[in-house]
Amino acid sequence: MYVLMELRHPDRDSWFFTNDNSNVEWEGRTYRATAMQWRFPESRDGVPQGGTLEITVDEIAWEASGYGAELLRWFDMADDRAEIVVKAIINEQGEVIPLDGIVQRHGAAAWDGKKITWNPDPDDRFIMHVNPWTLDQEALLV
Repeated sequence: MYVLMELRHPDRDSWFFTNDNSNVEWEGRTYRATAMQWRFPESRDGVPQGGTLEITVDEIAWEASGYGAELLRWFDMADDRAEIVVKAIINEQGEVIPLDGIVQRHGAAAWDGKKITWNPDPDDRFIMHVNPWTLDQEALLV
């Protein structure tokens, strides 16, 4: 299965990738074919958990017209506002099936000289810890 993926950040240009064998034009964007592996996250209570993105930056990407240095610089400058957005999948018949809601943020990226590996962290911003001792009848009425 192939995916169409966007790497985005509010202060930087987005990157559009596919793990297909050739570039894919979809909804007015070109998704660049690259040696990429995406392991979908598991879901716990509707929140994505885990997942891994690996983008291989080979010798071709380092040529003058390549994107290797630009992509490394993007990851180097990205912060906790960077996101992986899986926009669509391409099934075995070649149909592009849009997806909604597979967005992951946070995590850590590593470079080993050949590939960039991004391991997004679980998004735990909606986990709430409430101290029941601070709630009394007055607080519950507000």
